[in-house]
Amino acid sequence: MASVFKWRGEEAGVFTDNVQQRLAHWNRHRLAPRLPDNDWESAFASDHETLVLESALLSMLRKEVAATAAIAPNDADGFVRWFEALKEVGPGQGDPLFPWLEKTATLDEMRWYLLQEAAGEAGFDDLTALTQIRLPTRIKLELARNYWDEMGRGNEKGMHGPMLERLSVALGIRPTIEQTVWESLALANAMTAMATRRDFAWHALGALGVIELTARTDRLRSLRGCAGSGSLPKRGHISTFTPRSM
Repeated sequence: MASVFKWRGEEAGVFTDNVQQRLAHWNRHRLAPRLPDNDWESAFASDHETLVLESALLSMLRKEVAATAAIAPNDADGFVRWFEALKEVGPGQGDPLFPWLEKTATLDEMRWYLLQEAAGEAGFDDLTALTQIRLPTRIKLELARNYWDEMGRGNEKGMHGPMLERLSVALGIRPTIEQTVWESLALANAMTAMATRRDFAWHALGALGVIELTARTDRLRSLRGCAGSGSLPKRGHISTFTPRSM
C-alpha cells in the first residue's frame, strides 16, 4: 500500500503523476504476453528512456531508507528481530489511515480507497514468481510455499489476486491508471522494478517480506471498514477481501 512510504517531496521530478503513470503503462505493456515486436529497435529505445526513469525512482527510494537500513544488525538473530519489529515501527505503521477506514470512512470514501488499491495492485503472485529466479534453494522453497498460497493452493476461488478484483466489480469500481494517485502507482512501480531487475533481487525479497508482515492487520481494518460503511456486497463472502496469511 502507498502508505508504507513517507514521501518527502518530488525530488528529480520522479514523484509526479506524469512519471508514475508512464511507468505504470510501461509495466502493464511489457509484462503482458504478446507476439514479438516488429520494430524492436524502436521498442528498445523507448524502453531505455523508461528504464532511466525507473532507475531514478529506485535511487530515490534507496536514499529514503539508507539511514534506517544502515542500523540493521549483521547477525542473523538480531536481523530477524529488527526485521520483525518493522511491523510496529516501520515507515507507515501506525498511520491514521487505517483506523479512519475502519471507523469513520463513508461508502464513497471507501470506494475511492479501494479504487486506489485496485489500480495500484502489482500482483503479489507475479512479484513472488519473478523474485525467486535463480535465488538459493531454501529461499526458492519459501517463496514457492507463499506462491502456492497466493494461487489458492490450486483452487481458483481461493486465489488471492482476483479477490480485490471481484470486490471492485461488485462495487462498480473500474480502476484506471489515470484515476490513481501517484503514490499508489509509485508503490506498484517500485515493486515491479525490484522484482524484474536482478540487481535488486534482494531488495525485492525484503519488500515482499515487509508486505507479508504488515498486510494482515491493515487489511483486517479495511475489511471492517467495508462492512461498517456498507460497501461489502450483500451476497458476497468475507473471503472476497481476506487479508493475506489469515
